Amino acid sequence: DAYLERLGVPQVRLDTTGLARLQAAHLRAVPFHNLLLLANDGVPWTLPSLQRVVDEAIAGVGGNCDRTTPPFAALLRAVGFDAQLAAATVRETGDHFVCIVTIDGRRLLCDVGNGHPYLRPWDLDGPVQQQAFHGWRFYFDPAGANGATLFRTLPDGRLKAVYTVDPTPRDYEDFGPMVTAHYTQAGFGPFLSGLRAVRIEADT
Repeated sequence: DAYLERLGVPQVRLDTTGLARLQAAHLRAVPFHNLLLLANDGVPWTLPSLQRVVDEAIAGVGGNCDRTTPPFAALLRAVGFDAQLAAATVRETGDHFVCIVTIDGRRLLCDVGNGHPYLRPWDLDGPVQQQAFHGWRFYFDPAGANGATLFRTLPDGRLKAVYTVDPTPRDYEDFGPMVTAHYTQAGFGPFLSGLRAVRIEADT
C-alpha cells in the first residue's frame, strides 16, 4: 500500500494497461541517478537486502537499476502479476536489471532502471516496436541477431543498440557480483565516471 501510494496508483489492474500505468508512474516517482555509486567511491560493497531496496523505493530514494527494478518487480509480484527479474547486457554480460511480466501467455519487458523514458512495456513475443517521448525515440526488435535488442535513435538518425535481453528468470541474489562491480570497478559501467541523474515528468 505504501509503495502504491508513492506511485500515486491506488488501484491496480492486472492487465497490460495496468502494467503500463505502474511502469510510467514508477519512472516519474522513483528517480534514476548514480549518486549512491559516486558516494561509495569504489569501496568494498555487497548486495543489500531486497527489503532494504524496497523500503528505499517507497521513500523515493531511487538510484541505478539495482535500486529501481528489483523493488518494482517485487511490487508487481505483491499485487498479483507474474513478474521475474532478468538480465540485459549494456557493456558487460548481464550488467543491467530488467523485469519480465507474463500476461495471458505474452512476455512483456519492463525497464524502470535505465534513465530512459520507456513509458510502456515492450512485447518480447511481438513484432518490431517503437516508442517516442519528447524527442527520445526507441525501437525494440524481439528477434534481433544477438537476441531481443533495444535501440535508441541518435540525432543523426542512426540506431544505437542500448542493450540485448536474456529473458531467463533470475533471482535477486544472482546479481550480486554485477552490482558489486558497478559500485567498485571504474570502467565496468559508466557510472563511476561522472554524475547522471534523470527525473521523468508526465510531459518532460
